Amino acid sequence: MGVPVLFRKFANRFGRMGRSATTSDINSFLKHQQRIVRPSPTCQIQGEKLETKHLDYQTLLDYFSDSSSRSQAINMLDNPAEGDSWLVKDFNFPEFIVNRDMIEFCIPRPSAHERRDGVKFPLIRLWMLVSASGSVSGFHRDVLGLWTGVEVQQGLKFWFWAEQNEENIEHRAQHGEFNCVSKISIVYGIPLSPGDLFIMSPGIIHAVVTKGDSFANGLHFLLAETLKQSLSLARSDAANGHLTNDVRDGRKLYNELLIVINLLRMD
Repeated sequence: MGVPVLFRKFANRFGRMGRSATTSDINSFLKHQQRIVRPSPTCQIQGEKLETKHLDYQTLLDYFSDSSSRSQAINMLDNPAEGDSWLVKDFNFPEFIVNRDMIEFCIPRPSAHERRDGVKFPLIRLWMLVSASGSVSGFHRDVLGLWTGVEVQQGLKFWFWAEQNEENIEHRAQHGEFNCVSKISIVYGIPLSPGDLFIMSPGIIHAVVTKGDSFANGLHFLLAETLKQSLSLARSDAANGHLTNDVRDGRKLYNELLIVINLLRMD
């Protein structure tokens, strides 16, 4: 349960996770976002230094349409799908995950009154990664102790991870997402091509390098066998979010997790 798993060419047997053009390539996704007037997304601008900016979708379409004059790499990490019924409809969930996923029990749902007041569903389960060639995500662990599934739709990603132990957690905490790599004794890595599905258990410290403009569909999920571990990681992130690149308040999630764990004990 603690070792990442690669399903090479998973999409050849079960279909792509992004089953329409909207969720299978960069330009279609960006055009869709522009068409429904989504707010300008947060982008990492990676050049001589790392900056974070909000870029409008026309700027992004122009950027990804012409790679000849680029001096910087753009990495769009926070592209949630759950707020858009069209994107959710286009997701082809791997059945072996959906049939065992417990996240539905653990994510608080706003009431009808809250929804009328503008309270939205938490956007945590489904998301997209849009990355220009040369983009790098430094070593981190994913938010709230969740499992991660990623299927590449376009381009090539090199996925790296460290052994899951206290020593490497300390290296990441002391030296940061990039400098810690010189302290980690063993780093594993694997290339992810279109159609590959990669599954990663909670808490694994990992980094990603993109070759060729890349688009990937992803999901977070929870399994009964690792709920205690997920709860511990979520509590750790709440106390100090320096190990994750997506800091969120997980106190409501903790409460729901505790309820589920107690139900499991009763069973």
